[in-house]
This record gives sequence, C-alpha cells and structure tokens, in this order.
Amino acid sequence: MAQKEKLITLRELKINFDNHQVLKGINLDVFRGDIIGYIGPNGAGKSTTIKIILGLIEGYTGQVEVFGDRLQKGDLHYKRKIGYVPENADMYEQLPQENI
Repeated sequence: MAQKEKLITLRELKINFDNHQVLKGINLDVFRGDIIGYIGPNGAGKSTTIKIILGLIEGYTGQVEVFGDRLQKGDLHYKRKIGYVPENADMYEQLPQENI
C-alpha cells in the first residue's frame, strides 16, 4: 500500500499574545484525502492556527510545513496551491507584495 502524501505538518506549534499562551504545542499531520474538523471554543486558537499555516501570522515557535515547504525558511510557494475564505471579509488598504 502506497504511503499517503503529507500536506500539513505542525510540530510543537506555540504562540503567545500579550503574555497569554494561545497555542500550547499543537501537533498535527494532514494527509492527502483526509477530511478533518478543527473544533474548539471561541479563543481556543483555531483561527490563529489557520492564519499561521497561511503565513499571515509570525512570532510563533515550532515547525510548520505545508506541501513540504517550511514556513520558517520563507518557502511560500505553497500559497499558489491553496485558497482561504475567512470568517469575516475584511478589506485591506494595502496587500503585501510578494514574489512567489
């Protein structure tokens, strides 16, 4: 049986906001074909985790890989393969310009 392709890897993902620990060491593997639910109460860090995976939040510790690209190394080519629809559709005055 062939090994499934790993799409997302999180290892010991942690982040604090204003001396409050929001993520306390998340470990997660998502493989091609998996359907997962990421649930928890308001303030549990679900949106924060997704925004870290998307490269929208920095200042975390731990390892984040998407399609084998490590975010910590600045590998952002994975962004061409994903889409994100946020809970609230905010308008930004200026979007960052990245050459990916």
